[in-house]
Amino acid sequence: MENSNKENIENREGRPPIGHDKLMDIVCKLSPYLRTGLSIRKAVLQFNADSKNGDNISYVTVYKYHGVDEEFTNRIDAEMHYLSVVTSNIFYNILKDIAKKQEEGSSLTKEDMENIKWFAMYSKSTRQEFGSRSEVDLGNKDDKPLQLSTPKLDAWFDNLVKKEAEKINEEQRGMQGNTESNQG
Repeated sequence: MENSNKENIENREGRPPIGHDKLMDIVCKLSPYLRTGLSIRKAVLQFNADSKNGDNISYVTVYKYHGVDEEFTNRIDAEMHYLSVVTSNIFYNILKDIAKKQEEGSSLTKEDMENIKWFAMYSKSTRQEFGSRSEVDLGNKDDKPLQLSTPKLDAWFDNLVKKEAEKINEEQRGMQGNTESNQG
């Protein structure tokens, strides 16, 4: 199908095909909008609304060449995935810092544990293993939604909390022992 679209673009009467430089110019113009997570159509509409010199882009043109011109398609897709990549990098750095704390034997904060739990439940790379919680309104008599949970994640998280509590208790006992020996 890709070749037939390319042939149609090249052999069509009327407007000549857009050159490579013009396509790359379109990518540059749409980049700030696509990077915020907007769809192609919304990015084009927003660019056109913000354009001061009337240099509008036709979303029909963008869709016509998207999937036909390989570099154009790859650049548009990369811009559309930018926000996802940045977010993934942020979570990677958070988890890397948590892992470093654990290696050093430091206690995890409640925020650290919540970040781990959230990532385990919702990340594509871990949600199959740990599942996710969801609330389902089954019309209960008390009008409260029924909360479904995944026992494997709950057990893992409860065990993590228990280990962290034990570590904190040991640290506190060690500090009390040091204080008593210094006073005696």
